[in-house]
Amino acid sequence: MKDERSASAGRYQVLAFLCLSAGIAYIQRAAISVPAAEIARDLKFTDLARDMGWIQSAWYFSYALLQLPSGWLADRLGSRLALACFAVIWSAFTFAAGFAVDFTSLLIFWMLMGAAQAGAFPCAAKAIGETFPDTQRARASGFLASGMAIGGAAAPLLTATLLVALEPVSSALSSERWRILLMLYALPGIAWTIVFLMMVPASSFQASTKVAADIPRLDWKRLATSRSLWLLCSQQFFRAAGMVFFLTWFPT
Repeated sequence: MKDERSASAGRYQVLAFLCLSAGIAYIQRAAISVPAAEIARDLKFTDLARDMGWIQSAWYFSYALLQLPSGWLADRLGSRLALACFAVIWSAFTFAAGFAVDFTSLLIFWMLMGAAQAGAFPCAAKAIGETFPDTQRARASGFLASGMAIGGAAAPLLTATLLVALEPVSSALSSERWRILLMLYALPGIAWTIVFLMMVPASSFQASTKVAADIPRLDWKRLATSRSLWLLCSQQFFRAAGMVFFLTWFPT
């Protein structure tokens, strides 16, 4: 009984870190939405809608394209190490975006940040599968989705509040406040990674670094012809289309 309670506490500790990571990731990805007009003015964009549209779209396309490769990497490295690596990389590119000097540099930094954040959900889903029994995974996934939603909901309010608070600092440093904001937003991801690696040992996860021969070959034909999967993907497409609007253009 004691061992079961200890195991359960360990599982929910992992889940708490996953939810926090999801919240941080959603706040970071929405960082350029509220100050979009300021960024466009400071970087001398010729067309706010077109240029910011390209930058926002580049983030989501790279995020989509890297989902499968990042999931493959999580299978090889294990969800703990892979998620820590992705969190550091996406936070580094969030920080780097604060040094963008024109449309191209911001596009590249933001696209690379999206590519790194692509690993967040596959790693989290794998971690839930490794730490929770079948009868508890749906509930754990619900908590994870709540972390994402809370992060997305908090992002506009938090960003707007920080932009106002950073005005004196911006004046003192002679730097645009959105640049300072992006640098600040990089810090929680780095801090999360350090605490996560310190507090969550590898033993919290089942062995996940199987050699390639031990991993069943994926049946791509069955995957591509699955009616249920196509319906699930369609549902995700339309759900995400609505959500992304509020994370990108709605604040303007």
